[in-house]
Amino acid sequence: MCYQALLVIDGLPPKLLTVGQTHTGVKLISIDSEHALLEIQGRRTKLRVGETPVSSGDAAAPSGG
Repeated sequence: MCYQALLVIDGLPPKLLTVGQTHTGVKLISIDSEHALLEIQGRRTKLRVGETPVSSGDAAAPSGG
């Protein structure tokens, strides 16, 4: 069975990745019915499937104006 994840990375249009694929520096390591394991800049991050988008980068939050 081929597992896939639909990811939104850096605000770009959604991208469908299969396990082992990389897009803009984000690699899908594994996925199951509850979690997707991603590798971003050499660090592994586990996300809950269906969860609202989050940022896992190190960029500072923009200041309000």
